Amino acid sequence: MKILVDGGNSGSGGYFRYLSGLFGSGVFDEDQVWIVCSPPVAALLGPVDTGVEVLMEPALDSPRRRSRLKWWRREWSVLVATLKPDAVLHPAGILRGNSLGVPRIAIHHSMAPFVWSTYRQYGASPLGRELLVSWLRLRRSFRAAQGVIFHSAYTQRSVTRQVGGIKLAARVPNAVSTGFSPGPAPRRNLGAGPVHILCVSSIHMFKHQWNVVAAVASQRRSSGLDLRLDFVGGGEPLAIRRLQRSIRNHDAAGWATLHELPAGRVAEAYRSCDIFVFPSSVETWPITLLEAMASGVPIASSDRMSMPEMLRDAGVYFDPESVRSIATAIEQLLTDADLRERCAALAPQYAVPFTWARSASLVRNFVLRVLERGRT
Repeated sequence: MKILVDGGNSGSGGYFRYLSGLFGSGVFDEDQVWIVCSPPVAALLGPVDTGVEVLMEPALDSPRRRSRLKWWRREWSVLVATLKPDAVLHPAGILRGNSLGVPRIAIHHSMAPFVWSTYRQYGASPLGRELLVSWLRLRRSFRAAQGVIFHSAYTQRSVTRQVGGIKLAARVPNAVSTGFSPGPAPRRNLGAGPVHILCVSSIHMFKHQWNVVAAVASQRRSSGLDLRLDFVGGGEPLAIRRLQRSIRNHDAAGWATLHELPAGRVAEAYRSCDIFVFPSSVETWPITLLEAMASGVPIASSDRMSMPEMLRDAGVYFDPESVRSIATAIEQLLTDADLRERCAALAPQYAVPFTWARSASLVRNFVLRVLERGRT
């Protein structure tokens, strides 16, 4: 089978993990797969299957939007005609270029354009307008595609209600790489030395990291524990500024840090923390939460969208928009050693089925379904 993949020119850390996991799983060794992407995306992909060829297109990295659009209008169809793929895969969800009648499959990654609360958070800002444009483009793409892949039951239900007219759909959850595994058992006595709380996620207005700062500040005062808070991830300037302002307002510079880590060091960060906090209110199937589960970390998680579907009873839940709710969840894990141990033992078990080989096989099988449906 021959598949042409629109790798794009940018993306979040989760997007790059997705591409690397899917096409480095060994599932596509016997196929012919081409990933067309910008040079920066190619540099972040990492090793891929023997059947996968990465085609770097410098025009996709052009700072001029007009140059990028020109490439999609003129060169993409030439590439399709030359390679003659059986199917075209769009991992970012948006169908671009003329694929000359070749079946196209879109993958849904972002819930932000489909949730009213995100528009309330961004208002009439340029980012708010970008969300609306994304919603219109994704809606049009999902209707035009011969198939759409979703990551969870929740996101499939929610998006399908808004879009309508989707021809064929499948659920293929994200997965966790083999480098993530349980570290030492949770400490029973958290009063001995600093308590390290970790949050690994991109920083956006719907991630609510500033509420975590306020919640941990509250717990520092009430518990007397030396709580340290570590944020790992980059993001949009508007949300980063709000997080930095929260750190200043709570006089947290001495115990709260914000930085990015190389991919190879993220697993170490999970294993060395005492509690993992995931405060996002808008997600599909978050890879970083899955990584924390595989690492055997006691988890306090947002109760929104697909998070309870993923974590089940292996964590403590909170309302990500309520500082008090976050503080209560963290307090539960701080004060109950048995709860920490139970959550840390259950979460890796729940993460076991989510391998990239399984996800890639499901994607490949869905492509075959789309092609078979087209033939019949």
